Amino acid sequence: MDENYVQAKFISPSASIILPDYQFSLPTTSSSPDDLNELVNKLITDSDSEWKSCSFDFIVDGILLRVPLNEFMTEHNFSNEDVLTIECILKEEAPVPHCTFTHEDWVADLTLTSKFLISASYDSTVHVWSLKNKKRLSKITGHSGAVKCIALLPKTDDSTLNFVTGSQDQSIMMWSFDEKTNKTICKVVGRGHMRSVECLCSNEDGSKLASGSFDSYIKIWNTDPESSNEDCENIENANKKLKVNNEEQTAVTKAQKLNEETWRLKLLVFHVSFVKYLD
Repeated sequence: MDENYVQAKFISPSASIILPDYQFSLPTTSSSPDDLNELVNKLITDSDSEWKSCSFDFIVDGILLRVPLNEFMTEHNFSNEDVLTIECILKEEAPVPHCTFTHEDWVADLTLTSKFLISASYDSTVHVWSLKNKKRLSKITGHSGAVKCIALLPKTDDSTLNFVTGSQDQSIMMWSFDEKTNKTICKVVGRGHMRSVECLCSNEDGSKLASGSFDSYIKIWNTDPESSNEDCENIENANKKLKVNNEEQTAVTKAQKLNEETWRLKLLVFHVSFVKYLD
């Protein structure tokens, strides 16, 4: 059977990799990623005698090439009349786990500081881990449903870590973790969403918080409660609520089936489907 050929041009985002600026006629059946690796290394060596052979990944039209060209072209509807632009990317080593933090259920969200990792789990708990000794410092309970999201708030002092969590129980909770004692207390509880809270973000000074939910709403909250300063260690007795902010705010949101847009918010924004991401 006669071999089919396709015209292709190699490019690289790296200035140190010099490739010919002309097209090649490549056999589609016998051009596997290994074959392309051999060809590209030879082309680079022709212009750089000190080049040491490397492994490349190849991207065509934004798609990673993992199979011979004929299979790739059939799967992604390329024809032999097309001119393929093949981007050559130096292959990275597979990541090696640095440490493992074990949970009892799925992990829904993570956030990092220079010293701590905070994780939210489907078992309704939140965990604070030390990046230095790889140990859990605090297991936080209070939500009655899966915890879906975490947002860090600015520090109020050098020994306090403040953050907010959102849950399938339709609430958001603001927490304060004492780095000296490893104790965590709930400072405030926010209720108002009718379905799971999926995403959170705060402004730079942490005075306001945006929450997105499966109820299709985004809500803006003041994080400084007006009522008493007593901590709600027992969530059942918590009576302080985050106050909905009436000032206009700008938030970038992503909702299912909607493109990213900038919204001008007063009390809340209604989407036609659930809100999954805020930034």
